[in-house]
Amino acid sequence: MKLIRSLKSWTQEQFADKLGITTHAYAKMERGETDVNFSRLQQIAEIMEMDLLQLLTLDEKNIFNSSYDYNLQK
Repeated sequence: MKLIRSLKSWTQEQFADKLGITTHAYAKMERGETDVNFSRLQQIAEIMEMDLLQLLTLDEKNIFNSSYDYNLQK
């Protein structure tokens, strides 16, 4: 999740606010201490402006490509 968040250069607090949760709750999700349910994954995908399948299949290569595409759109 940290890699996903870094694509938009958001802090944990900013991303937590977009999700409507506390920064502490978000940080626990990012560290893998809390399971992320399906509806939360859908919400994250919407916030990141990607479809759920893209979100679920992200790896280092896809993160790089997404970051490259995002920077071209700026």
